[in-house]
Amino acid sequence: MDIKVRHEGPALQSSWHRLSACLTNPEPGRISQILLHVTIRSSLEDPSVEQKTDMCETVAGGLMSLPLSLPVEDMEPGVTVEKHFYMKPHSLTSRHLNIFVTYTSSKGEHCTQAVTETVEVSKALEVKFAFVSTHCEPVTRLYAREPFLLTPQIDCLSPSPLIIQRTELQLASEVVLQQTTYQCQLAGATLREGEGGTCITCLVVKQSSEQPFSLGNFVIHWNREGGEVSTLVVAMPTVTVENCPLQLEMCVPAHGWVRTPLSIAYLVHNHTDSLLPVGLNMEPSEAFMFSGHKQMRVSLLPQSNQKFEYNLYPLLSGLVALPQLKLSIPSDVATPQLVTELIDRAIPSHVYIMPQAKSRTTAAPTPA
Repeated sequence: MDIKVRHEGPALQSSWHRLSACLTNPEPGRISQILLHVTIRSSLEDPSVEQKTDMCETVAGGLMSLPLSLPVEDMEPGVTVEKHFYMKPHSLTSRHLNIFVTYTSSKGEHCTQAVTETVEVSKALEVKFAFVSTHCEPVTRLYAREPFLLTPQIDCLSPSPLIIQRTELQLASEVVLQQTTYQCQLAGATLREGEGGTCITCLVVKQSSEQPFSLGNFVIHWNREGGEVSTLVVAMPTVTVENCPLQLEMCVPAHGWVRTPLSIAYLVHNHTDSLLPVGLNMEPSEAFMFSGHKQMRVSLLPQSNQKFEYNLYPLLSGLVALPQLKLSIPSDVATPQLVTELIDRAIPSHVYIMPQAKSRTTAAPTPA
């Protein structure tokens, strides 16, 4: 019996890897009772390598226990039969496969032929997580009820191209999506070795927690071109979530025009259970004239919010610094540093102001 093993290496961790055993009958007569056996040789590097490997004949047919034994139809002289099987390695240790065939010759002799095949295993994808504010500024701390952006960076480590079918979030009970549904920006994208992509989603943690907890799992469904779809489950970072008595939001257009009114609004939330006095001061700016109260003091009811609206009149074009907002609240509720950090992460510092379009005047026709 002539045995040749074919596969497209390397195998990828936690992905089904197809191998084909090509069997050729060199005997002068018909051979029968053919069985293809596959075992995994134990490794000094990882003695439990067999327990970290799944095997099956077909992916849809379910897992099979080792040693794998696959029946092969009777073979006439000179006939070649190709038998496929699948392996899924759950660690990066190389797999040394013992592949042997037992059969009965036309003379009734029981024969065995064996070969060995080494399958290298590599990591398919690497995922790194980062947190940024809704203005795409890096953040090091998370606050309850304040939206933030989770940006998983997916890097391809596979020598063969990988297709990202879709991704999904399995969120902890304390975490919710800011938008109604989750959308994967990388669905259908093909990544080659060294390439990467980022999915961005906006999350909110409902309540503060001094004890660290995981945000949940990030799940990637991917495959090689023409291969079976595999699933990679990555635990998202463990975080602590701080409490902030105030929450601040700003509604501002993406851009404005010189000498054209620009409407903005600030929404201040009181997350405490008591009446909260708040002082608001809008500092003057050389780039804007504006209408609205420059200074005011209000008292916010418990668990309520209030909107403050201003009309700005841009005087300069370009990326212009917005007038600075100052908030003051009692120091026993929040320190000035905490309030300053709140403003920095919640309010954009600049807005793009477009120049006025130049009007074209049509010249009067010259009399003949």
